[in-house]
Amino acid sequence: HERGIMVNGSFVFGFDHDDENVFDRTVQFGIEARLETATYTILTPYPGTPFYKQLQAEGRLLYDGKWWLHPGYRFNHAAFIPKHMSPEKLTEMAYYLRRTFNSPPSIFQRAFDFKTNMRNPYRFGIYLIYNPLFRKETLKKQGLQLGMTNESIKTFLFIGNKIFPFLALPFLIWLGIALLWSGWR
Repeated sequence: HERGIMVNGSFVFGFDHDDENVFDRTVQFGIEARLETATYTILTPYPGTPFYKQLQAEGRLLYDGKWWLHPGYRFNHAAFIPKHMSPEKLTEMAYYLRRTFNSPPSIFQRAFDFKTNMRNPYRFGIYLIYNPLFRKETLKKQGLQLGMTNESIKTFLFIGNKIFPFLALPFLIWLGIALLWSGWR
């Protein structure tokens, strides 16, 4: 931030040392640090990794150990049993983090960083356009089935057809003003 660089925070939850106290501390850090964007994800046991093999040996894998093929697995859900909470609690709290960080009050509070987000009209415009889009995309994906189903195709087309035409004209007007104001030719 001191150098004007916009920062994306990426946080992963579900490690063996994570308990339920880690969530509120982490999201408050992201808001207070005025991160431009942040992702809050659940640790995923990919096949062939040491983590997958450890969970398999401990009997902590869900969905018969093949979450990526299981029809009951959903996007942003825990695929294993964490040590200090239930899989449902981990899933619920990761979604809570996304909702909290991407809430309108949080977006508003984080906007007022004069070294990055409000450094110039161009940066401020990017922040104001990207964050609501990121919020909508993040919340809409929660619980989707993996793969291309008729529902996921409809969801994708809905996002493409409803958001972008609505934002295109205001974005182009803002971009023109920002470029003229900054002296870019």
